[in-house]
Amino acid sequence: MGKFSELNENINKVLMKLIESQNLCKYLYYDTTDPLSGSDISDTTSLLYDKVFPYPTPISVFKDADGIPTASSIINVFFDNYTLGKTNNKFKNGKLVIRVICHMDLWKLDTSQLRPYCILNEIDEIFNEQRVVGIGKGEFESCRLILEDENYSGYALVYKDYEFA
Repeated sequence: MGKFSELNENINKVLMKLIESQNLCKYLYYDTTDPLSGSDISDTTSLLYDKVFPYPTPISVFKDADGIPTASSIINVFFDNYTLGKTNNKFKNGKLVIRVICHMDLWKLDTSQLRPYCILNEIDEIFNEQRVVGIGKGEFESCRLILEDENYSGYALVYKDYEFA
């Protein structure tokens, strides 16, 4: 994230890390109460711009081609809140934000677990204390509830990232 010219490359690295996780892809792809029992997704890139978006999306993404509302789960991924380092201005501090949004009908799974929490866990295993982008390991900063409307809610995960300025 140090140079803005690297943002496209960095967001693509993040997207590829996300879709490498079969469990994460199954939680997004299968709208059943037992998504992990579904077969592996052979082409996880098909989830890009359908279930995994490299930008914030409006609620309208939850409609089919005819404009009919659908129950779905998605992830938005983007960089945010760049600042120069407080103690060393040769570094930029930024945030990797990952929003997990699920239809309320899809929250409860057969295992008495909740889909958004399972998705959060998969994402945290990918990014927390792991080097994906930047000069260090991703550092968990926060997770907060998101209420989109009466049908959709979820969480926003935020990871700190450091780069040369």
